[in-house]
Amino acid sequence: MRSHRESGFTLIEFLLATAIAAIVLAMALPDIRQSMRANRVAVSTNEFIAALSLARNRSFGSLHEGQVCASADGKHCSGSWNDGWIVWFDRNQDHEPSTDEILRRASAQDRIDLRATGAPAAAAAMTFDRRGRLSDGRQRDFALTYASCASGENDARRITVASNGQVRVKPAACE
Repeated sequence: MRSHRESGFTLIEFLLATAIAAIVLAMALPDIRQSMRANRVAVSTNEFIAALSLARNRSFGSLHEGQVCASADGKHCSGSWNDGWIVWFDRNQDHEPSTDEILRRASAQDRIDLRATGAPAAAAAMTFDRRGRLSDGRQRDFALTYASCASGENDARRITVASNGQVRVKPAACE
């Protein structure tokens, strides 16, 4: 008589493999969440810097000013930076984007908090002159954080727009 041997897993082997997979997944999940938060912060930071750079670069050597402002509707300067922002070129010098060319619109990112800090604290707009400098000569500071950022985590960025128009970004701990 031949012995007939079946291949495959026994119930015990299957349960043991499932338990090990669950343990490995449980250990990796916090790292995946942290990576997703860090990615959202990086994307939002880069989007904001790109908007500032576009306004600054378009104003170089031009007779018109490049502007970036907080915008809730994507057409007017209104609301807060958390609503989104627009980049526009003030061709008719009326300081109103609805009558000018809007170069870029950015919507607010989910779970990201962007706010102006320091003086002027309520900075809802920035204007770059033909030399690429902030037209009022005042530095702007911004804090960008992940919404559920726990104290001590590094899911924050400090963005500084110097009076000469240069942008600097520093990682920061959440408060």
